[in-house]
Amino acid sequence: MHNESFHQMSLDLLEAKLPVGPRLQQKVDFCSQLLDLMLPESFVEWYSYVGAVEILKEYSNDDRPLSLDEIIDFSDDRSGYVYWKFESRTIIPLIVENQVGQLWCIDIDGSEDPPVGYFDSENNWFLCYNSLSNFIFDRIWENYGYDGKRYTFNSQSPGADKNTLKKLEGHIWRDFRIYNSGIAHFDTELTHVAVSTQTSKPQILFHSKDMDDLLSTANFLRQFFYFDVPL
Repeated sequence: MHNESFHQMSLDLLEAKLPVGPRLQQKVDFCSQLLDLMLPESFVEWYSYVGAVEILKEYSNDDRPLSLDEIIDFSDDRSGYVYWKFESRTIIPLIVENQVGQLWCIDIDGSEDPPVGYFDSENNWFLCYNSLSNFIFDRIWENYGYDGKRYTFNSQSPGADKNTLKKLEGHIWRDFRIYNSGIAHFDTELTHVAVSTQTSKPQILFHSKDMDDLLSTANFLRQFFYFDVPL
């Protein structure tokens, strides 16, 4: 039994505590009954949070996540969604790409945190994530802090680990927030920094209102993490 949140890293990246909605939990249970499937715990957790679908919409490239009501409607005809055809009744649609060229789905394989794949415009299926929780985290990370007005870049850093974060904490001059999941946040006057120590993809993300401050912050962090400043 998994006793911790599957989506804690996503919540810590957002620095959010999403409430669980009792009516959403009832909808998830109803969805499970209609689909005649034991929905995985990771799915149940995420779709029980108030605002979860809206987060998937906000942190995207104008893609369209399905609401629980739409997933419930899908249960009437499990053979496909829009123009995509499903060969398996364990495929559940999640997000339609903004040009309707891709459809991201989970494949319910009996695990608590199932893999995610997508159909392309020719109905070819590709597995892209080993778990729903990693899929959601990466979508948020890839769109985190972007509003069209700030300079933003990601930089992968093999030196990003919890021990390094602890060392960094003693050198930060403003509020430093470090979470048990391995996510940390801090701010300079004009730049926000988020660090992920996720084992498979340690990363540092900056977004800033000022390019000079961003570069100064990035150069400072190079004392602790190994990465190239691409600007």
